[in-house]
Amino acid sequence: MPSFSNQTKKTFIKNNCLSIIISCIFLFLFILCYCFFYKKVDLFEFPFKAEVWGNAADWIVILITALTAYQLIKTYKLQKDINLATIKNYKQLIQPIFSVSKKIEKATCDEYFFELKLVSNSARNIAPSKVYGLLDLDTTKIPVIFFLSPNNSIKVICKTDKLNSYPAVLNKFYTFSYHDLSGNVYFQSVQIKRDGTLHLSDFTES
Repeated sequence: MPSFSNQTKKTFIKNNCLSIIISCIFLFLFILCYCFFYKKVDLFEFPFKAEVWGNAADWIVILITALTAYQLIKTYKLQKDINLATIKNYKQLIQPIFSVSKKIEKATCDEYFFELKLVSNSARNIAPSKVYGLLDLDTTKIPVIFFLSPNNSIKVICKTDKLNSYPAVLNKFYTFSYHDLSGNVYFQSVQIKRDGTLHLSDFTES
């Protein structure tokens, strides 16, 4: 006879807790009604009358049908949770990961730039979603990138004549959006400190 560990028993009870509770409640109510209505109602006479209870096969079919319906509902909910977890894991696998250059670099006498580098996973439709004006960004020089593969960069041109007026705390000045290969949309912001150090915020989803 196979033996079951305590952990296996606990897992079985946890997974079938509702079924066990319903069965216990039903059994308790049946015994209570049987004791109270014994020989007062045809339903609770012993031996059971076939014309009242029906034959055993009918009750077995009803019981099996009820249990099957319950298990189907339970399986559906479990499969739904598995599908959601699978989708979440897949999104994490294909999500584009960006990094930003440490500082703003000088391009010409009156222009500066910083770079957004795609570290992993391809991205599509990369575009500025909001420019805050702190660095006087030239949106005409920030084209929409329809496709970017990993280890490639985007150069963002800007002016930094107000750089010394920025507060010491992180200040958001550029937000961009992008899609992964499945079409999920993400937003991220570039932040700057007075010393010109750049930081990339955590992504958000639309």
